[in-house]
Amino acid sequence: AETGVRYTLIAADGTVLVDSEQNPEVMDNHAERPEVVAARAGGRGLATRFSETLGRRFMYLARTTPEGPFVRASLSVDGIAEQLSRLRRTVLFGAAVAAAVALLVGLPFGQRFAAPFVKMSQTARSISAGNYEGRLEIDRQDEIGAFAHSFNVMAGTLQDRIERLTAERNRILTVLGSMVEGVVAVDAGGTVILMNAFAGAILDVDPDEVHGRRLGAITRRLEIEEVLRDTLASGVERTREMRLSTPGADRILEIRAAPILSSGGEPGGAPAGAVVVLHDVTELRHLEEVRRDFVANVSHELKTPLTVVRGIVETMVDDPAMEAATRERFLAKVKGQAERLSSIVTDLLTLARIESGAEAAPPERLDLRDPTRESVRALAPSAETRSVDLVHEPHGEPLPMDGDHAALRLAIDNLLDNAVKYTPAGGQVTVRTFSDDRWVTVEVEDTGIGIGDEHRERIFERFYRVDKARSRDLGGTGLGLSIVRNVVASHHGQLDYESTPGQGSRFRARFPTAG
Repeated sequence: AETGVRYTLIAADGTVLVDSEQNPEVMDNHAERPEVVAARAGGRGLATRFSETLGRRFMYLARTTPEGPFVRASLSVDGIAEQLSRLRRTVLFGAAVAAAVALLVGLPFGQRFAAPFVKMSQTARSISAGNYEGRLEIDRQDEIGAFAHSFNVMAGTLQDRIERLTAERNRILTVLGSMVEGVVAVDAGGTVILMNAFAGAILDVDPDEVHGRRLGAITRRLEIEEVLRDTLASGVERTREMRLSTPGADRILEIRAAPILSSGGEPGGAPAGAVVVLHDVTELRHLEEVRRDFVANVSHELKTPLTVVRGIVETMVDDPAMEAATRERFLAKVKGQAERLSSIVTDLLTLARIESGAEAAPPERLDLRDPTRESVRALAPSAETRSVDLVHEPHGEPLPMDGDHAALRLAIDNLLDNAVKYTPAGGQVTVRTFSDDRWVTVEVEDTGIGIGDEHRERIFERFYRVDKARSRDLGGTGLGLSIVRNVVASHHGQLDYESTPGQGSRFRARFPTAG
């Protein structure tokens, strides 16, 4: 058959009556064929097997007829596969043609539809990389255009906020960088999130290399760790002082830790972090110590002569019949103590006036040799009385400087007075004036008792005496060198000294040269 289907009519007893491709007379009885057996039992039978007659595999379908015989149709399995293959090729070809047509028709539309989203993605990546000026250039009046407009508004708002935050951050960093206190900010776990340069200098670390590290591991100072731990645990500000050893000198630091409250947090609650402020109070503590010493010394210096005067006066009051000679001796002592009190008060007022700058004379052009010469003349009688040789070696040329003549005279008087008083009889005090390219200098050298190294740090403090008993016996107030130091400082000069106990001292005051 042209369709490839073979038809067979089979009698009820299995005899082949008609076959579309073979002579029925030569064909076997088909009563036991599987498809016929199945059709006899259920009206229809289906089987696949190899045909001995045709030498090929066939699929057989048998059905009963109302008249009784069976009708069987068979089709070569190879033919079925070939037809399926042709059908598959036809379907695939059709699908390929349809896909090609769809691609050619839909590609331009897809590109036009996807282009805005590609631009959005690229612009978003650019903004996330830090280019906050990026914008979408999409001029459409549909939903995509509206979305692009909203995107640009959002980008502009983001840029404005980031610029404000950056400016604020830079201002904060500038303020922190210019502070004279060390500032360290940490999170709730004590990890450093910010440190200014001064804190880095105090703790001897690089502020740029400590972010993300625990403050306790950086400093290894128990005092800082304890203050920080207490503040983070309690949410309450804590303060403590510690002594920090640094090359050259020890420093006293005030550690102040304040909690950083989280948004909406209540005082005393768990903080989100803390700010630690390290304040160098070395000079403040030194000034407090000096003030305490000053008050104690003033009290002592004034109390001693007042006690003497009071005792003498009470003795004279209790003994109206005191002999005239005794009375005269007592009155002489009262006069001496009164003069000492006057000297102390005068020096205190002078020192206070110099330190405050009150009533300071306007600077005038002068020759340093002039106040030096006047001081030498004024102290010459005292040196002669004490059998001290006072030698003056003035510079041969003028020593011009700008300053207060009276204040300079006062400073040189004190240097000479100390040198003469502390030089034994037969010793020598030499006064020199000279200059170099930057300075004009007055130098006072003596062959006196000298000053030990243990006094070097305090020699210029008020009421400080190297030999207290001898100083009082000589009428000293303990304020002379302090006055000298302040006069030199007010003239932007330098004051130093060299001394060897038992051999003498050399004090040198330098002042900026003029013209």
